Amino acid sequence: IINLKPSYLSILVGVNDVWHELSRENGVDAKKFQRVYDMLLSEVEEALPGIRLLILEPFVLPGSATENTQEAPHRLQTFEREVAQRAAAAREVAQMHRACFVPLQRRFDEAARGLDPAYWLLDGVHPSAMGHELIARAWMEAFQRIG
Repeated sequence: IINLKPSYLSILVGVNDVWHELSRENGVDAKKFQRVYDMLLSEVEEALPGIRLLILEPFVLPGSATENTQEAPHRLQTFEREVAQRAAAAREVAQMHRACFVPLQRRFDEAARGLDPAYWLLDGVHPSAMGHELIARAWMEAFQRIG
């Protein structure tokens, strides 16, 4: 991204770190996630002074990738807790770098009330077309605030 010299950068990361840690034990714990995120943004800001940053909150809903299974009876609760830790780290890093934080978890929670969560997130992690629309609307609202 540094070579492209954009005026704006938006980042949405965090769930795969949880997914890989829970399923393969090769993800990134929340503390390291925050350190690496901070280093990434510091490097970008040093190379591109004045860049405007939008940090999107990682999110999760019940689904085939996150729900309880025989192998992991508390998988959804663990997944939710771990994603919440990454979300808190993303929020903190956004504050540290005076970036715009775009909350998404509450939007997904509210949107999923009364609907199958798969309508928004196909497997609890990956957005459907409507999930992408929800993210896009939140992003546009945030961009209009900082633009």
